[in-house]
Amino acid sequence: MPDYLKMRERVTKSIAEFGAPAIIRHKVASPNTPWNPGSGTITDYEVYAVITEYDTREIDGTAIRRTDQKALVSVNDEIEVTTNDDLVMGELSYNILNARPISPAGIAVVYELQVRR
Repeated sequence: MPDYLKMRERVTKSIAEFGAPAIIRHKVASPNTPWNPGSGTITDYEVYAVITEYDTREIDGTAIRRTDQKALVSVNDEIEVTTNDDLVMGELSYNILNARPISPAGIAVVYELQVRR
């Protein structure tokens, strides 16, 4: 069986080399306002990320817009990335519209995010 933890290390190293440091801004709603994730606690988690464009064949104009981007993000064991979070790279902040962990054998190796500014 492949060693997916070593694979994660290699993927993280590659993203760090070819991408940039980034932050997953994790928002947890206050118990009093669960419908508003921004009203509670905000915690930043360090990751590495590479932003790429969607192939024109992937853009349908509805679920994926022409201005949407794809982000490959390293795994931080302290957090599971969700659509309530934001991806921050330098001065730019992206809304996470879709967060999909690539998890062979249940071990997250990398996140593929659909992001929009």
